[in-house]
Amino acid sequence: MSRPKLDVRILALALPALISLFLHHERLSLNCNARSLEIVHSEAIDENSLCDDLLARYRSEAEKWSDEVAALERLNAEAPIDPSSVLFVGSSSIRLWESIKEDMLPIPAIRRGFGGAKLSDLAVHLCKIVPTAPVRSVVVFVANDIRGETDDKSPDEIVQIFSNVVEQLRELQPQARIYLLAITPTRARWSVWPQIQLANRELQSFCEKIDGVEFIPTEDIFLNTDSQPREEYFQADRLHLNREGYRVWSRRIRESLEKLDAAQTAKRKAG
Repeated sequence: MSRPKLDVRILALALPALISLFLHHERLSLNCNARSLEIVHSEAIDENSLCDDLLARYRSEAEKWSDEVAALERLNAEAPIDPSSVLFVGSSSIRLWESIKEDMLPIPAIRRGFGGAKLSDLAVHLCKIVPTAPVRSVVVFVANDIRGETDDKSPDEIVQIFSNVVEQLRELQPQARIYLLAITPTRARWSVWPQIQLANRELQSFCEKIDGVEFIPTEDIFLNTDSQPREEYFQADRLHLNREGYRVWSRRIRESLEKLDAAQTAKRKAG
């Protein structure tokens, strides 16, 4: 008994549907705006969104900081940059840190904070606030993506945005080491501290996998023995650091920078 012949015309008609079904359920590796972007879909793929800029969804919201960002751009154009400086970028905790130069001595510090920025705002404006002159290191701190609001980001989304920040910094300051400061535990946002803790853990895990990127934990210095926020380190709003809080913060940052410098020196000598 002979086998039935395969109708090539039927196969040709069915092939596009089979390919579409495969794409709906498989992992696609896409290059989008010169960035490698991996997207997983279990449902139909919106073809119009495949090549969208990773930050496109955040640009409109980030525009509200344009005036502050423009002022920081002018600072970069006017102020001389010491190549041994540490650049601090981020949100209001950086913006309000008026004693940063004193607190960070003997390390020269450059302050480029704006807002109430979210990490997505920083990612959108990063290329404008980072000076073109080389710096020793870049310290990143943003704490406004989880606030107990309906538009809070998930830990995974926060990690994705930080990955973009790292990618940009690699282009803007290729010789600089990158430090990410943990999101601080505060009484004002204590109701979402479990979500913030999860974000910190995922960010730390991400940093540990990337050469030249370090995570600086701070939970241990801002929580008391009862695992509650230490009120003496915060302003009346129970969110922003006071003078003593900045002293404690800067001590942890300096220790982290000096520890890594010592390790790198020992490595060079051993090599």
